[in-house]
Amino acid sequence: MRNKYNFLSYAFFLSFFFFTGTARLFAYSEGVLLFTQNKFKEAIPLLEAEVAAGKAGADVYNYLGLAYAQTGEHKKAVEVFENAMKSPSTNKTIIQYNMGNSYFALKDYNNAAKCFTFSIEQDKKFSRAFLNRANSYLHLKRYIEAISDYTNFLKLDP
Repeated sequence: MRNKYNFLSYAFFLSFFFFTGTARLFAYSEGVLLFTQNKFKEAIPLLEAEVAAGKAGADVYNYLGLAYAQTGEHKKAVEVFENAMKSPSTNKTIIQYNMGNSYFALKDYNNAAKCFTFSIEQDKKFSRAFLNRANSYLHLKRYIEAISDYTNFLKLDP
């Protein structure tokens, strides 16, 4: 009997939650949901529409840039990340890190290193930024700096 009441209470709560529109306050956009389902090409136009309509939350820029990166469109990803840096509410540490990854994929190791440096300056314990900057330095033949970053990475993430 108790389980029946729990189920009914749960069903009532869900019905109220969804039919009153309250769920929309907590739900991600459809574009973000498609992104989380690895449907990057389908997510891009929806995320673009949110950005164009001025309805994009801070994370939407990141998802859009990552969707472009996942589809191999790294130049577009960089453009999105650059626009995201203009928004006061974005996580600039993560945006720069992701932009660095796109620059790296484009073999623009100098700009990649700059982005990873920004992320490290914002978060001295961001081990993946140290690793990726070290990889950038390696391609730039800046071996001493690469060794230093690899060492920092191993200290932070043994």
